[in-house]
Amino acid sequence: MGHFDEVSRQLLQIKHDMERTEAKVEHAHDLIRELGNTGLLTRRALLGPHYTQRWEPGRGPQDSEQVVQAALFVPEGFGVCYWDANEFWELEQSPEYLESNARSKFEPFENCSAAEKKFLYPFIGQMLDELADVALVAASKLEPEPRVRADDYFARRANEADGKPAK
Repeated sequence: MGHFDEVSRQLLQIKHDMERTEAKVEHAHDLIRELGNTGLLTRRALLGPHYTQRWEPGRGPQDSEQVVQAALFVPEGFGVCYWDANEFWELEQSPEYLESNARSKFEPFENCSAAEKKFLYPFIGQMLDELADVALVAASKLEPEPRVRADDYFARRANEADGKPAK
């Protein structure tokens, strides 16, 4: 296979990944909105991995860096948060402040660039799993008994992921 063929294959793979991301996100957004309509998780924010880049034109000072962070909000869905790098590093020291400020930094998936959508792709499943975990614990609080303690639930899930028997 020649160099041109290899580059063409890679470009087609990127395009295919982006199309898969768009289809997955569209379906997930419907479910996230439905979950939001239940009132079970109101205005929940889940923040994921991030990367640093130079500020994009029109998004901030040219002499600074920008942190782009994967985000999942209920009921809005997936997207990214744009942070000033200094602000991000300061707020990252206390995650509750990071989450409480994230909604104002949010850009929905539909408005994200192709590169940002590609960045989000590997984290969609992981973030949906986390959202499902939070929803299951929240739903268990509505049941009379037996309640699932959040610590027990996440400890059991971690043990199962490590291949250890459930306690």
